[in-house]
Amino acid sequence: MKKAINILLILIIGIYTANSCKKEEVNIFNNFVFATIINSGAVEVDGCGWLVCIDSVNYHPINLPDNFKQNDLAVKILYHEDSTMYFCGLGAMQIPSIYIEEIDHELMEMIFADENNMPSVGDQFFIDTAYIQGDVLEMWIGYSGGCEKHEFEMYVVTENPDLMLFHNANNDACEAFLSTRLYINLIPLRDPQKNSISFNLRQSPEQSSYYATLIYDY
Repeated sequence: MKKAINILLILIIGIYTANSCKKEEVNIFNNFVFATIINSGAVEVDGCGWLVCIDSVNYHPINLPDNFKQNDLAVKILYHEDSTMYFCGLGAMQIPSIYIEEIDHELMEMIFADENNMPSVGDQFFIDTAYIQGDVLEMWIGYSGGCEKHEFEMYVVTENPDLMLFHNANNDACEAFLSTRLYINLIPLRDPQKNSISFNLRQSPEQSSYYATLIYDY
């Protein structure tokens, strides 16, 4: 009887250990990774359509949602690689495929500064729309380019406060009209003594006109 009990305990411990290892592997697998959505051009004109760039490697997303089909959009995703190889472009280039489990926007963090220690010159752009959803400022931005990666930074001039967006086109001389959506985390603006704060949304100093005054309720 004692021998049977010992065998049963060994079996229970073995099952628990196996399940524990399996759970750990799932947690490791299910980590979000940062990625960039890229529009490589229509397949009909030898492009490869919408791609997801992860660690400088391009993947064909089998199930990219329509609302994430925005060029140069920074996202975080859970995914697994699919065995299907995607062929596209001149010479039938091979691109590995992925299936997206979850996808969400990557939030831009603000840089707190004063007028004396922030960039004084940026590249041209315009703000099409801007509005607050929860703790996030969502902005549609228009600019020209198409040949280089464009970068945006949001500065907070603390005295007012003013939120000032800077655009670095990385010397992009191309003239295609592009647009992208930015998502800015507003939580660092919170004042614990208040439940709302108003701020002025501006473009960079050489485009000094105010876009709007917005109110962030929290």
